Amino acid sequence: MHENKGETWDTCQEILDRLPSPAVLVDDDAAIQMHNHAASQFLSPDPTFVYRRKFGDALHCLHSASGCGNSAECQTCPVREAINCSRFGFTQVRLRCELLVVREGQSKRIALVVTASPLKLENGILHLVVLESTSEGFHQRHFQPICPLCKRIQIDDGCWEGLEVVLKKNPRADLTHKLCTECRSLYLGHGDRLP
Repeated sequence: MHENKGETWDTCQEILDRLPSPAVLVDDDAAIQMHNHAASQFLSPDPTFVYRRKFGDALHCLHSASGCGNSAECQTCPVREAINCSRFGFTQVRLRCELLVVREGQSKRIALVVTASPLKLENGILHLVVLESTSEGFHQRHFQPICPLCKRIQIDDGCWEGLEVVLKKNPRADLTHKLCTECRSLYLGHGDRLP
């Protein structure tokens, strides 16, 4: 459900509904502007509840009790991480993760790949977020996060090393984008846009 904003929005809705995976269009603060039919399995069944709600609130994220984006866990949320990378202009970000959601009083872990891409529309930029099941083979490969700003790569113990060091050890490393701790606090802590 979305406000009728014209033919472009109708076309966006039609495209979203053709995707087999859950997909949403969100603004910079993760507020849902539109979602497809497949997303209904994760979101509230009431479309009026979902529209303009932050993604974690509509998803019933376990950490959104104080509101999506307000808890300490939100700082490392893979959905917010993907949206932030998209917000800074990276054309596609894919992050593998587990989301913890609450449905009918029961918490449930969902293994997903979160993909986010900026989508320029006539009234500004929104972010297309697609949730894909990891049972489709993505989880069989090990993707190492690379910070798109400082170009350091996260290694298995959670530390970040220089690109050259990691690629010397593993020249065939599969990489995905993720803001490192330092760059996240430098840019996201102040709400600044990237240079």
